[in-house]
Amino acid sequence: MSNRMKAASAVVALAIAGGVAWGVASADQGAGIALMEGEPRVPADTPAEWVTYADAVVVARVTAERDTISVSEAESDENGGYQPREVTLSVVSVIWKNELLPNATTPIPPTLTLQASGALVEDGQATPAAIEESPRLAIDHTYIMPIGKFTSSGTWEIINSTAVLPYDDGTVGTGEWEGSASRTLSPSDLEAGSVAVKALGGTAATVSQTLSSAKPVDGVEIVGDPDSRWQQVVSRNDASTEPDPLPSGSETPGDDSTVAPDTE
Repeated sequence: MSNRMKAASAVVALAIAGGVAWGVASADQGAGIALMEGEPRVPADTPAEWVTYADAVVVARVTAERDTISVSEAESDENGGYQPREVTLSVVSVIWKNELLPNATTPIPPTLTLQASGALVEDGQATPAAIEESPRLAIDHTYIMPIGKFTSSGTWEIINSTAVLPYDDGTVGTGEWEGSASRTLSPSDLEAGSVAVKALGGTAATVSQTLSSAKPVDGVEIVGDPDSRWQQVVSRNDASTEPDPLPSGSETPGDDSTVAPDTE
């Protein structure tokens, strides 16, 4: 991250499409972009993760955007210097659907409205923000994105912002990235073994073929929404870290009582 400096804005925690941004990583002086660190909602790097947690994968183009609050409102204590942004996307095509889901026949809406990375505001100046290693979602750019219908909101949303693939000119890995309008990604920009790496330089058909041969994550039942499927993994991991129960009649931890030896 050469030529980047720490942003002066306060740390923020905000819900965006596909996860939660929780801090400022850096500000790119040249591009005027503040990069934020984030925590994905569910994992979505590998083909197995896509076919486990996504309900569908679409090609979509951003057609409109709007700031949902003013700059002055963003500087209030309540908003902590963050100005949210909402984007509207037109669904160009559905390239994969999770046929294992009971609701696999549910139609994908022709347009999607999502919370996207907004802007960091300081002293009345708004700096556009993006999540590290992911697109910002910019007008007139096209993307391939794994989506799901979440029970908590009742709406279709991106399952993980870092899984969204730039797709300008019909080429995976070409287009807007981290707020930069024209990037051609290389494998070093991406997670090894990810859908992005496997499809890099290909088309939407390449992504579809990659997913058609993938198997879900072991032990995850493909039911409910993406959150509930991920919760299966979280619960299983939590259970595996619980201490084994003590055998019946054994000493209770912390009980330092001793038995006097039999001297007879």
